[in-house]
Amino acid sequence: MSDIRFAGPHAELTAVELLDLSIRSWGRGTEEMIPALEYAIGRTQNFTARSDKTLVGCARLLSDGFFATVPEILVDKAFQGRGIGRALMSELARHAPTRLGFGIQPGNELFFEKCGFVRSRLAWYERMRD
Repeated sequence: MSDIRFAGPHAELTAVELLDLSIRSWGRGTEEMIPALEYAIGRTQNFTARSDKTLVGCARLLSDGFFATVPEILVDKAFQGRGIGRALMSELARHAPTRLGFGIQPGNELFFEKCGFVRSRLAWYERMRD
């Protein structure tokens, strides 16, 4: 992982980069999302992982000063399995004010358990509209 540079909690991050990473990580996203992503990025602490200048990982921390949550964590599929996600989650936990909670995406529970998080109740959320 020596070729990966990490930055945060106020890392430079653009909506275009985040959209591109979302497409490479999840296989979805559209340019119509850019204004909403710009708005969201401006209201979170942003942690990034870069290979050269390319964004290969990103995690965002949203906090009210007492409780914090993780709106998303993304790692480029080509870079998964290198510990990037785990390093980003460690930084999020270190910068959370007192408590860090988030909804676990189905299929990713093992990743969060490996990062040291304990499962509690399930989170509910509105599905993204395509």
